[in-house]
Amino acid sequence: MLTTTTAADEPEGEYAFYHLLCDYFAGLVLIDAVLAHAEFQRRLKRYSFIHARKKEDADDLCQEASLRVFLYQHTLSPENTPNERAFFGWLFVLTRNAFLSGLRSRGVPIDDQLIEDIQVADGGPSPEDECYRREFVEFSKSLPDSHRLAVEYFLESYSFREIMRLLNAAGIRCSHVTVRTWVRDAQSAFETRKQSSVRKAVGF
Repeated sequence: MLTTTTAADEPEGEYAFYHLLCDYFAGLVLIDAVLAHAEFQRRLKRYSFIHARKKEDADDLCQEASLRVFLYQHTLSPENTPNERAFFGWLFVLTRNAFLSGLRSRGVPIDDQLIEDIQVADGGPSPEDECYRREFVEFSKSLPDSHRLAVEYFLESYSFREIMRLLNAAGIRCSHVTVRTWVRDAQSAFETRKQSSVRKAVGF
């Protein structure tokens, strides 16, 4: 159960975000509304810059972390996310893991000190994560080849720029912005279909 919060307890931005989080858990809004909220955007930009340090890299990390929110939103619940502070703690961990995955995919050495410095707790995917991933991969098979490949590379932790280069080498001309749009649209369509399936199952 989400804990009660009042406007006197929280800054206005966080108070408004708390109510949006309640609406999300109640099934009244999709995750898109959470991602579009000003407080989410502010926190995500700050967390991304803490890790990436450079504006261009931080911007890319923002986009990749946003997409991971789509991918791992099923791990959120009112029980493990009782307030906005818990949500933003989850977002911070998700952002730093996206950052580390990007380093690994580029072959950048990650020593123990770096892991300790950003307090990473990367225990690997859970059975729920793997199930969600398999469902998403299966869904992507219905997409055009370029979109499907973009999704598959994204799930292998390639950055958007790396995916762009891989697709270009395969004869698929695109920019990293286009790749990001393809993956985002695929995740949005996948999430909409899952929501629709749930509503049908419960008779709505």
